[in-house]
Amino acid sequence: MSHRRPMGQQIPRFLFVGGVATAVQYVVFALGLWLDQAPAALWSGIGYLVGSVVNYWLNRRLTFGSSQLHRHSIPRFYAMVGSACLLNAGLVEALGHDLGVSPWPAQMVATAVTLVYNFTVSRTWVFGTPSNPR
Repeated sequence: MSHRRPMGQQIPRFLFVGGVATAVQYVVFALGLWLDQAPAALWSGIGYLVGSVVNYWLNRRLTFGSSQLHRHSIPRFYAMVGSACLLNAGLVEALGHDLGVSPWPAQMVATAVTLVYNFTVSRTWVFGTPSNPR
């Protein structure tokens, strides 16, 4: 069950976990920009996926206190990650390529948008009560 902790405890924990996952993402992003072998949006997406592994484990236990079976929460988590990754990379591409925003500010805007999306989806669907609790 997802809501073992009150939302007032979940939000700071989610932000902490997100900070750790974002740090991982930004290290991969920076490395990719340094290597200069692929577009910034691709490195942003790769970093996002790498950070997602840390994010799942820490949010499952630390933020939401979920005891839900992994077979329920992992597919939901990665459905959320996939959609958020596309949102994140799409924002970096749109802001950078279409609007001329530099990669780092574009990435920061994308991070803020996906943060709100991920908390809402994690709390209500990913770590919420499974539709089939068996």
